[in-house]
Order: sequence, then C-alpha cells, then structure tokens
Amino acid sequence: MLASLWTAEIFVYAALLFYVLGFLFRDELWLRGLLFVGTIFYIIYYYYAASNPLWDAILTSSILGVVNVAMIGVVIWERTKFTMSSDQASIYAYFPNMSPGQFRRLMKAGQIVEATSAVDACFEDQPLERFYFLLDGEAAISKQGQITHSTGGHFFGEVAFLTGSTASASVRFEPGARYVVWEHASLQALMEKAPNLSNALLARLNLDMAGKVAGSFPLRSARNAALN
Repeated sequence: MLASLWTAEIFVYAALLFYVLGFLFRDELWLRGLLFVGTIFYIIYYYYAASNPLWDAILTSSILGVVNVAMIGVVIWERTKFTMSSDQASIYAYFPNMSPGQFRRLMKAGQIVEATSAVDACFEDQPLERFYFLLDGEAAISKQGQITHSTGGHFFGEVAFLTGSTASASVRFEPGARYVVWEHASLQALMEKAPNLSNALLARLNLDMAGKVAGSFPLRSARNAALN
C-alpha cells in the first residue's frame, strides 16, 4: 500500500510539473502538448491513488485528453502545408504573412478563374461587389484616361472593398489571365468570424497598396517632365 501511494505521488507531481510547464509556453502547440502529457500522468495517478481506481476521474480526464488531441491536430493542420496541391502552394507564396490554415480558409471563400477571353472586372467610379487577386497573366488598368498594365501578384478592387466606395479604376483581365475572385459579402463574413485572418489579409492589402503608391511616383515624375 505504501509503495502504491508513493507511486501515485510521483505521478501527480509529474502531472503538475507538465501542467506548469505548459502554462509557461505562449505557443499553443507546446501548451496543448504538455497539458496532454500532464493529463496522462493524472489518469495514472487516479488509477493508483486509492485501493480501487477512480473511474469517474479517469473517464473525465480521458475525455479532456481526447479533446486536447483533436485540437492539437487542428493546430498542426493550421501550420502545415502537406495537404496543399502544388498549385495551391505556388499561390500561397503570395501570402507569406498568413498561416497555411488562414490561407486555406481565404481560398475556400473565393474562386480561381482562368479568363478565356477579356474580362472586365471593374469600371471606374462604378459600384463593385467583387474583389480580385491576379495570379498569372496581364491586367489593363484604366484611370482618368491613362492606361497601364500589371502582371500577377496584385489585388484589384481593394480600395472599394475596404472603404465601401466605388471602383477607383477600370480593370480588364486579358485572355489567359488567371485570378482569384471573392464576393464582398462572403469575404467580409469570413473576416468577422476570423479576426486573425482578417488582420493578416489587411496587412497584405496594405503592403500591396503601398507598393502601388510607390510605383506610381516614377510615372508621375515622367509625366511632369514631359509636360515641362
């Protein structure tokens, strides 16, 4: 009996140790992993702590352990790319600030389209209900009578999406262009449900808009020089 109690004490203190270590980690995977090990030690403790196993405590701890394992699986799925196809992985390269799980949810809310003919995506100063990201091919952008061209890796319609305003330019995807399109309503609903995804997408949009602004300065300078 003394040997059993001594053994039980070892397991309960081991469980406490792993719980304390788990709560010291901010990383969710480490936290859940260490709590799971602690739960195992608690189950062993409940088996030896009394003359008969404490089955109620063992059952409840086992249920908590199973739920924790399921959530560990979710965390691993959120962080890994092993279920992505090669095409998805190539698109994910455009969104390095997102976790793989966030990227999967973002892509699930949209649709990948390949233009077999020219597609008018936006019309300047007109309401816009869709939001685009060009993957491959070329887009023609017309604003205030000036036309420029853009290749893959850029958003279109982001200003209208963020502000609820009309489109700031007309955009036409040339034949062969491949792009992702999201409906405003579905994407906004996703962002409301997933704040972390929303923050990551907004950061990516800000980066894209900053690049567009920076790229516009040389064009303006060249135009001013020509006028002078």
